[in-house]
Amino acid sequence: MILILSSSHDHSTNKVIDWLEKLGASWVRIDDQTPITIHININQDETRVQLRQSRRVIHLSQVTAYWYRKGNFKINWTFPEDLRETVFARQLYTYLIQELKTIKDFLHTFLRSIPGIGNYQLAEPNKLTVLSMARSVGLKIPQTVVSNKPNYKFLTDQKWITKASWEALHCMHESLGSMQAYTQEVSTKKQGTHFPSLFQTAIQKWYEVRCFYLDGTLYAMAIFSQADPQTQTDFRKYNFERPNRTVPYQVPKKEAIKLHRLMQELELKSGSIDLIRAQNKEYYFLEVNPVGQFGMISGPCYYPLEKIIAQYLIKCQTSSTS
Repeated sequence: MILILSSSHDHSTNKVIDWLEKLGASWVRIDDQTPITIHININQDETRVQLRQSRRVIHLSQVTAYWYRKGNFKINWTFPEDLRETVFARQLYTYLIQELKTIKDFLHTFLRSIPGIGNYQLAEPNKLTVLSMARSVGLKIPQTVVSNKPNYKFLTDQKWITKASWEALHCMHESLGSMQAYTQEVSTKKQGTHFPSLFQTAIQKWYEVRCFYLDGTLYAMAIFSQADPQTQTDFRKYNFERPNRTVPYQVPKKEAIKLHRLMQELELKSGSIDLIRAQNKEYYFLEVNPVGQFGMISGPCYYPLEKIIAQYLIKCQTSSTS
């Protein structure tokens, strides 16, 4: 049986499951918004883990392949009303949340021993660490500075951009709508001390390359974001009236080998990789997202990635039972 942990709203998961159905595979999906009950039994002879979501019982001993797509386990629990009124309510709540974290961490560690794709514990690699590792395997990277020095005194004459060190901020307000943080060019007029921020030299792009990596194979797409002023700095500022031109792309073998080495160092079987092809023809590595979207490559470039992922999970399932 193939186990999938995903967000309830992830459309790519639905498409992969459609292929699992067509290929006759046995699967079960856990959504991060649906509560589960758990039962863990660790004794001298074995470790047994049982999960129940809705009416379905899942014995992890019967799971032969695992795909961590997104999200986390939502364990069925609410903070008791009688504890809410105590003077230590905040401390108790924080303590119990940590207890839940310990249990979830165990589940993710247990699942790492099952063949498949991804794991929660590897889903958010530190961007700064990844940049350092990319440099060590021979990939070119933009000069990167994290600083809260006043007046941006480290800046040179060349252009710089700033972006999130963690994830791009996305806020929702019931009346004001959503707010999305993007990569922005830096203004040198800033004064005074500020929050420690990530700055990078602005690479003069020829085009961008978005790759989906799966166990040694790259499926790539070139994005000609430089043709539109709206998407020059950040192609996520989509121009829906005049979308960027995108085409299937072949990453040179030399760069592909370096990317494969990086993914091995990160212990990642899959991920979405962002590159820049500079005007000087060099390739620059930006980042990798182990749970990044791949539909944006699969559809426009006619890569059947959803089918490929389903087939890979079935292959993992077969190898674990042989």
